Amino acid sequence: MGTLKSVCIRKLIVWTDNPRMANEQILTESEAMQILIDEVGLAKMKVLAKDVFSYGLNPHRQIIAVSNNDETYNVYDGNRRISVIKSVLLEDVRFASIENTVGLTLDTEILVYTTDVEEALRLIEVEHTGEAEGRGQIPWAAFQRDYAFKHNKKEAVYPYAYEVSRICNLNRKSDFIKIPYTDLDTIFSNEIIKDLFGIENEWDFNNIDYIKEVYQKLCSAKTHTPYSRYLPRLKSEKEIAEFKKRVFPDRREDLAQQTQSSLPLPPNDYNPNPALEQALPTKALVKAAPPPAVAGNTDIKTGAPSSELENRKNNSYKVSPTLLFQWRGKGININHAVFKPTLEFSIVLQINTDSELRRIAAYLYRVLLEIALRYWCNWYHSNENVFNTNSLSDYDKIKDCLFGTTSAEVSFISENKIKYIIPVLENIKNPTKNSMIRARFKGRTAQAYADMVRELNEIIHGAKEYIDKSTLEKYDEMILNYLVALSISLND
Repeated sequence: MGTLKSVCIRKLIVWTDNPRMANEQILTESEAMQILIDEVGLAKMKVLAKDVFSYGLNPHRQIIAVSNNDETYNVYDGNRRISVIKSVLLEDVRFASIENTVGLTLDTEILVYTTDVEEALRLIEVEHTGEAEGRGQIPWAAFQRDYAFKHNKKEAVYPYAYEVSRICNLNRKSDFIKIPYTDLDTIFSNEIIKDLFGIENEWDFNNIDYIKEVYQKLCSAKTHTPYSRYLPRLKSEKEIAEFKKRVFPDRREDLAQQTQSSLPLPPNDYNPNPALEQALPTKALVKAAPPPAVAGNTDIKTGAPSSELENRKNNSYKVSPTLLFQWRGKGININHAVFKPTLEFSIVLQINTDSELRRIAAYLYRVLLEIALRYWCNWYHSNENVFNTNSLSDYDKIKDCLFGTTSAEVSFISENKIKYIIPVLENIKNPTKNSMIRARFKGRTAQAYADMVRELNEIIHGAKEYIDKSTLEKYDEMILNYLVALSISLND
């Protein structure tokens, strides 16, 4: 067994044989720190640094170290923490923005658990190999994490799922057997589901009885495929109609011919009665018929030839060819007139191979961002009051960037614009829009979007040939989420 002792930061050496840097030939601590930062990612290391220098090291989780018999200690667990501390204190320019509010120095002594190599290896194995059948730490499930976040006055990662689980008293893992927690978020943000239950804008989570009834109907209509994978596959009106029959098995067929005026009251005026059992209040039922196609039948939802839709049905990023921006099939709602034409164009592109897709994707992404950012920044000039920007540090710098050149002769996109728009969007005053926008950026930093734009530019300017296949789907989702967030802020 080891002992707890105070050791100054200067004497704690970043371990050159850290499993995070497996097979690297590392001779010095500075090399180890650099490779560790590269491996973990600068953005994540900066987040860690900000936390450490704002609140100090977590007192319940000590560094684990082994003596070198020369008053120094190799750090076996805690290498990320020691690396960011030394990076800040040694004035690494990449960490220049981190403010040392807790007054750490290289001579600050911290409590360290010192032991021999054998025990250190056993402890880090327990620490870093997951649950290990109960021996390691069991992480929170998604709903447990959101519960903790809300009690700490933070936004839930899955805001729709949190509200539904709260209303329907879903509190334990076993409660999510019928519909998984994360699927609830997919369901209640899906436009097909909203249409199905007559939701024009957002769900009224104060209408407890209605939310409970919707949840029960969706449980009863459960498909063999999880909703998160099932809903994005619904593309044709026929497929959607079949799903509606599952949700409303007692619906009279002739109700599909009713006009909007004869449909029941929308949910915000809901008075529990059998109407929900019998009717199908959906905008899709009363849409005007689409214009006929030049050749063959067309699909009502996309206007694309039916044969083309059949080819798309089982399309994915693992099956060639892939069609860009199948945003409707993903259940994503982008109604803004500025973005939709380019998205519509992207949907019907004929791309025959993965290599073609990976080359052309960067150009389409770039065009969409150029259009979206130029329009949004011009709109923001006269709509600053919609956002609560007082809480943003360096807002003057952000404002200068967002109000930068609008000349049609130059590119409008920059890494900083991509990064700075995100915190502005997340500070929109409208609480419903705030929650919806934050959900779009969950799990990704502003820096991730900036890195994406940099790679797109490298391809467009010839420095790289194409987007890596493993990165393509991630970028597709990131672009769509970005456009959704912009659209939410623009739409009244």
